[in-house]
Amino acid sequence: AGTKILIARMEVMKLTALLRLAGQTSSDVKMGTTVWMALMKQTVTMLFSALDLANSSAKVENA
Repeated sequence: AGTKILIARMEVMKLTALLRLAGQTSSDVKMGTTVWMALMKQTVTMLFSALDLANSSAKVENA
């Protein structure tokens, strides 16, 4: 379970770096915002699924 959370954190850090790059290089603010929103949605979804995985595997271990 711990490794899954670590992987999720690494993914989030990667996405954050990408967002910074996109923000710096994007001259079209509207496009940058749209991409940013999509990435944020994806990040949140990934975080929740990673937490779900961690929780379900913890339940299995405790059972």
